[in-house]
Amino acid sequence: MRYSSAELFLTAARVAVGSPDYCHRLLTRLGEELKEEAASTAEMVVYGTAIRRNDPLIDLAVAQHSPKASHVRNCFMRTLGRAPDSLQRSYNLGLRLACLQNQRRSYGESGNPTSYLGKGGATAFLKVATSDELSALFTNPAIDEELVEALYRWDKPFSDIAPARWSSMLIYCMDNPRLQKHRGTAEKADIGHDRIHKAIWAFVERAPFNDVMAQIVLNTLMRLNPQQVYLPDSIDVALERWGRLGLRKMGQQGHSLTGLSRQEDLRCLMASVYGRKPGALPDATESSPDIARRCGYYASARLTSRQIRTGYERDGAAFLLAAVSNARLLLDPAKRAVLEQYLGDDWLTHRYLRIRKALHGQQGPVSSGLATDGLASLLSGRRSEGHLVAREGAGQEAGAQWVHERASPASKFEMLGKSPRSKVAWLVLALIVLAALVWLR
Repeated sequence: MRYSSAELFLTAARVAVGSPDYCHRLLTRLGEELKEEAASTAEMVVYGTAIRRNDPLIDLAVAQHSPKASHVRNCFMRTLGRAPDSLQRSYNLGLRLACLQNQRRSYGESGNPTSYLGKGGATAFLKVATSDELSALFTNPAIDEELVEALYRWDKPFSDIAPARWSSMLIYCMDNPRLQKHRGTAEKADIGHDRIHKAIWAFVERAPFNDVMAQIVLNTLMRLNPQQVYLPDSIDVALERWGRLGLRKMGQQGHSLTGLSRQEDLRCLMASVYGRKPGALPDATESSPDIARRCGYYASARLTSRQIRTGYERDGAAFLLAAVSNARLLLDPAKRAVLEQYLGDDWLTHRYLRIRKALHGQQGPVSSGLATDGLASLLSGRRSEGHLVAREGAGQEAGAQWVHERASPASKFEMLGKSPRSKVAWLVLALIVLAALVWLR
């Protein structure tokens, strides 16, 4: 919704004299309605008037919704002093969370603690921040790209953070929509997004070599759109490096993605996401003895329908994991139909639909329906009996967790009569009704 300048100046007048509860509700509604809009001078006047009221309840709305970084900074800095009692400590925490959740920060003005405190002060804050504060900061799509870049490079203000705490920040950040949202246009590049993905690749290359970090790398790559990542010139060293880590198989480390070891899960996913640039994996062929290199081939080659069938017969879920990253395959209706024959109600289908939806969002509307009724149902948001809804887990649990939902009455009605047995039943019923009508005459 777009407000005129006159409406916003009238809103500023209401904020100047209204009760705190009324002003909080008014500012919250205004912030939600203008969340996607560029900030105007009149809107700045509204929130400037609000912050001059110096009221604790009004400040909560200013902190969460003002598009002016100096307003948010003012609220944030007021929470850092020593609180006289538990009531004030609770309020300070809530006000900081409101600041960290603010998605209206103006471009060109940084809204994260680095800009408020300096890098040394930011490190001190990040060392003591609660899990709720870390989650609010690192899942906020308006987060400063430089802060995300520094997180993945383990650079200041994170270089002095303990590894376990840094890991928790990486876990929160993997669900940040900014990692998937590219704001670039034909006229303007999204430099911040590009820098984030270069940093993620640097993280994949040099992350500490242990089971926990391997899980974080795996979960991060599962969430990325393969068509938007940075493509390095070579991934040989990284692929071989993670191949030396003896990850355990299914069980204590979570469910396997492909039925292979967790080590091979990671290598196959890495090859399918990052190995698509020509020359990145020189030995990547469909006949390679290394399954990860075969996955790199499956994700980038112009596969024929026959190669799709033979690839699945040889490598099963590992083939599907790689093939759903292949843009050429996903944009070809005939080949896509062949691929969909092998997709079922599992995490692979969820990943396929998410990548395909993002891909068609870049290419324009989807021009043809999915070949498989079940997949079409999932893509359109309907949930039929037997369908699984993905719930991608965060933390050290790799892969997706699945929840089985009951069919709604509508979806059951839609399925009625589709099976051969149901059709026979309908035919018998029709004959009985016809015989009854004849007998009544």
